[in-house]
Amino acid sequence: MDANNPVSGRISRHFLPFLVGWMGFFFFSPSWLGAQMAEQKIQAQYAGASLEDVLQDLSKRYGVRFAYSPEFIPLQEPVHLKVQNASLQETLDQLFAPLPIRHQYVGRQVVLRFSPKPGQGQLGSRELPEEVSQKSPLYADPRLRAVAEERRQKWQESLPELEQRQKAPASQTSSSDTAGDLSEYRLTPVVPEVPADKKPLSRLAQISLLPYLGTNSIYSSQMSNQVSVNLLWGVNGGVEGLEVGGFVNTIRNDVKGIQLAGWANVVGDDVTGIQYGGLFNMVRDTVSGVQIGGLFNVAGKAYAVQGAGLFNAAIFGFRGVQGAGLFNYCGGATTGIQGAGAFNISRGKVKSQFAGGFNLAGDVENNQISGVLNIGKKVEGYQIGLINFADTVSKASFGLISIIRKGYNRVEIGGSETFFGNFALKLGVKSFYNIFYLGGQWKNDPMPPGPGESAGKVLNWGLGYGLGTAIPLGARSLLNVEALSIHVNEREIWTADLHQLNQLRLTWDVRFGSRASIYLGPTANYLLSRRKDPESGLLQTSLAPYLWINHAKEGQTTHQFWGGLTAGVRI
Repeated sequence: MDANNPVSGRISRHFLPFLVGWMGFFFFSPSWLGAQMAEQKIQAQYAGASLEDVLQDLSKRYGVRFAYSPEFIPLQEPVHLKVQNASLQETLDQLFAPLPIRHQYVGRQVVLRFSPKPGQGQLGSRELPEEVSQKSPLYADPRLRAVAEERRQKWQESLPELEQRQKAPASQTSSSDTAGDLSEYRLTPVVPEVPADKKPLSRLAQISLLPYLGTNSIYSSQMSNQVSVNLLWGVNGGVEGLEVGGFVNTIRNDVKGIQLAGWANVVGDDVTGIQYGGLFNMVRDTVSGVQIGGLFNVAGKAYAVQGAGLFNAAIFGFRGVQGAGLFNYCGGATTGIQGAGAFNISRGKVKSQFAGGFNLAGDVENNQISGVLNIGKKVEGYQIGLINFADTVSKASFGLISIIRKGYNRVEIGGSETFFGNFALKLGVKSFYNIFYLGGQWKNDPMPPGPGESAGKVLNWGLGYGLGTAIPLGARSLLNVEALSIHVNEREIWTADLHQLNQLRLTWDVRFGSRASIYLGPTANYLLSRRKDPESGLLQTSLAPYLWINHAKEGQTTHQFWGGLTAGVRI
């Protein structure tokens, strides 16, 4: 007040004594204060919260100070309480009714005392002194701890599964009194929440700059909005419509609708709709709809179309389509399609996989196609890749090498008119298999011996690769149709020039044991050669035992054709 103002001086002379008197009355009238405390209105709900948390919460929100000895008060006892606009007295009576506790107002404190008989209510004024000091926690008696633990277990057996405790917002509480300092007894801080009967709160729209700095204030994480705009980064309870974020959107519960972010979307539960993140999207539970991320998408389960520049990951299960520049991963049951530039991994069943590098899956409903490697268990369709591995393949496995555990895997030992000794390894399935071939020929040297030399033997050998199919003719017989290309090394360790034998085989295979069989059939042989004799320098070959067609001209490729026969044993 202005000392030079006569009006202010008169007010101060008459009003200040009056004010000081009333302040003294309020501060030095404990009984009046206790009555006022008992009559203030309480709105709260607790479902399974510990007694210690409840006392701390009431102290913080309503300015009620509790005095007790933690040695005798069962602070970890679970509390189930719901009051709406009740007085403090009614609240405390309901709170302590099922507990071995009695209470008494002493000045501005509520004094708690252990009582062996629950439900005794408030203590009489003669049972406690006027002032009870609040002491630091003492070491608890082990016997009392055992009793408290036994009561806690009985509570858990008799009550349904504990729900998350929920309280009224601070705007509905009185803040005229300062809460007591219970930091000595604090174990876990209590965060006020929206009442369960009003959760989730839903609003038409919200706008925020940063988390909790917006129109929903500190209750943003518990509000569901139909329209949500986060200029930089927002934290909200849910979305039931549209959310747009400049950088990051963080949702505690569900998203139903469209969620767009310049950088990232992070959702605590489910997403139903469309989600786009400039960098990434992360959803703890299930995505149903479309999820597009500039770099990656991660979800617990995905029943959706996922597209990302680097990778998509569905940790527990996936159904839909995954497309990524680098890889796709699913850690659980999968009934979708995966396509990636590098590789796909699915721990469960997948419809189809397409990758530039490799595919790894459990069962495959349709096809696996990759540039290098396919690995699957039961493949209902085709495998196409440089190398294929599977337990079973229903149709065919196309590649340089296919190893199918329950497929057509044979070792062949035999002979023919061209190569007297033949060895072949056949891997794949009956409809299509790969052949790895090795053959050798010993014959008289076609060149006449020189003076003082005797005729000798020369070794010709071939290394080849082929493809084949086995057509069932009955329970124990097959018709094998095979094509091979064999590089022939004639009269030297390795012939560098073109010297290629192309062979078509048609054999009848008859099984005579559990796996062993014998085979017999004709062959058609076509040789292309530019081999030069090392001594004369002329194009020359003596591989064929006889010829049906021989087209050989100086300086041109030699063409020779003849027929033959092959036979042997397969295991």
